[in-house]
Amino acid sequence: WSSNSLPAYSCDGLDMKLLGITFIASMSCVYTAASGMGLPSAAPEYRLIDRCNYKDSRAARAVWYSSDNSTQPAATEAGGRSVLTVPCNFKGTSAARALIERKVKLDLTRCQGIQFQFRCADPAPISKFTFYVHSGRGWYAASFATDDPSGWNTVIIDKDVLQKEGKPGGLDEIDAIRISARKAGKADTEFSIADLGLWGEDASILVVRGDWYVRRCPEETASVAARVGTVAQYLRAAGVAYNLCSDLDLKSEVLKGKRVVILPQNSEMSDEALKVLGAFLRGGGKLISFYVLPPEL
Repeated sequence: WSSNSLPAYSCDGLDMKLLGITFIASMSCVYTAASGMGLPSAAPEYRLIDRCNYKDSRAARAVWYSSDNSTQPAATEAGGRSVLTVPCNFKGTSAARALIERKVKLDLTRCQGIQFQFRCADPAPISKFTFYVHSGRGWYAASFATDDPSGWNTVIIDKDVLQKEGKPGGLDEIDAIRISARKAGKADTEFSIADLGLWGEDASILVVRGDWYVRRCPEETASVAARVGTVAQYLRAAGVAYNLCSDLDLKSEVLKGKRVVILPQNSEMSDEALKVLGAFLRGGGKLISFYVLPPEL
């Protein structure tokens, strides 16, 4: 998606075709898609937290562990390389879940979320998968599902849908990652992960949430949230990285390195935000606006 050909664009509807991307209504904020091929042998282009390419299970267990002793992660082979596999031993046991975690040191304020490759050939014994990041005295969590049990799936966890458990300290001080499979049936299964890394780091596209408008018109809260979620899902489905911010936090520093700004529903904005966007456009930036384009722009 090249911003060189993007004009300022305003549209009432969200069903449109723009630069080869077909927009189809969808509301999910945790995105899972079948990779359509085997696990790539080459390292991905995004910044990795853990490639999960351990030489043996002992090396894997030196990094990943189960805090409740519900499982033992193992290094297994897939597509000519090693991946991290987690047994879910539910048959004949009282285990309610299988979970693994590892220590990290991450600042998620500088990206849009986490992505990884995931496979579970038999998800029937599992009611849900949950991804966690720990900070302070609590966790941020989001559930996800496997789209294609027969192959590898790309899972994207958008940080803006993470729910708090306990009293987490902030997304800039993440010190652990956890992945959990909750039991649904009394049968054994397993899941595998690979290429765990950051998503949307240094993205050239910024989606701006209309919080200024919501403050003035609280009855529009659901509408604004729905349009932001829809636009974000379209971008994820197209494989386009983006960052998301509130228009209350829109400053020139936030726009550094950005080439395109998208306004899903920003009918009114503060004078400061309008000045920042005006300067961005005069400097060659591109703007896409849905619903209503503020007259000042």
